[in-house]
Amino acid sequence: MLAIKIAFHKGWHTLWLETNSKQVVKAFRSITSVSCVLRNIWLNCIQLTKSMNFIASHTLKESNHCANKMANL
Repeated sequence: MLAIKIAFHKGWHTLWLETNSKQVVKAFRSITSVSCVLRNIWLNCIQLTKSMNFIASHTLKESNHCANKMANL
């Protein structure tokens, strides 16, 4: 959510989010999969993506080298 907010405010209106979490990709398709605690923040994030050229896709953990390195830190 923070990455989307930062990208939007920096004027990066084309964004492709790759994640190894199928749940995150699902959350972009259905707000009901987001917990009530995060729902308002998530809705704000979704609003930002609607004004962007935005794609969220799933990748295997091993294929996403950046995320894999960050997770190991």
